[in-house]
Amino acid sequence: MSARIEDIGYARYDGERRSRLAAIWSLARFGALGTLGARRSWRAKIIPIALIAIAFAPTLVVLGLHALLSSRFAGRFPDLVPYSSYYLEIGIVVLLFAGITTPDLLCPDRRYRVLSLYLSTAVSRPEYVAGRMLGALMPLLLCTLAPVLVLFAGNTVFADDSFNYLQDNWLVLPRILLAGVLLAAYFAFIGLAIASLTGRRALATGVYVGVMLASQTLAGTLARGLGAGDGWLLVSVPRIALVCVRSIYSDGHTHPGHAPLWAWWSVMVAIMAVSLLVIALRYRKAET
Repeated sequence: MSARIEDIGYARYDGERRSRLAAIWSLARFGALGTLGARRSWRAKIIPIALIAIAFAPTLVVLGLHALLSSRFAGRFPDLVPYSSYYLEIGIVVLLFAGITTPDLLCPDRRYRVLSLYLSTAVSRPEYVAGRMLGALMPLLLCTLAPVLVLFAGNTVFADDSFNYLQDNWLVLPRILLAGVLLAAYFAFIGLAIASLTGRRALATGVYVGVMLASQTLAGTLARGLGAGDGWLLVSVPRIALVCVRSIYSDGHTHPGHAPLWAWWSVMVAIMAVSLLVIALRYRKAET
């Protein structure tokens, strides 16, 4: 049996022509929605939504007390959950959320080897990686940034004098923004770096959680159990992020006996840089 081409036709594209940034945004938007369970079964939605709800729990408790008891105890509630301590309350939530969502952005593409399909379009390798990074950041900001912003807005509304509260505390707002973005970026970069090494989501999540728990256990054992010194607390990967973001609100000092603040920041920057390097090396070729 033979086949032949009867005719060849070409159609001119008359649709909207969008910028390169639009491709990055499209990858980020659909990736972020996918991590939250969009267009998937209800089972895929339960865990991320539940973790976001838990991240908002301290804010809802404080604002609920404001609404119910503000006439009697309004002056006490702004300090009930200080902004700098909020991340200690939700640290494990952020860790788990990143461990669950970041593998969804890279592992399926690697497992089914569809990266070449993306690259066959106008999307380049750096744009693909940038889109996935942004897609990892946006859902994480729902845990690291949104609850604290809502808490700040609620404290302003329920204050005896909202204008004076805002005037006295407006410098807290950029700190909230910086701390929330930094915390999300830290855990997102680590999660993406681990996910870039495998096509299996469950394995990526397990390794991510294992690294976090093992480093925390090792740091506690060396610093407290064996008395090797508080400097070994720098081994704890999750603790590093919490100390650094809390220092954004403080006068530049950590807790007595801990390593100097510059050491915490140096290790944090180093971990983020190594994570980005791993991602860059894994996506330097068209198909890996």
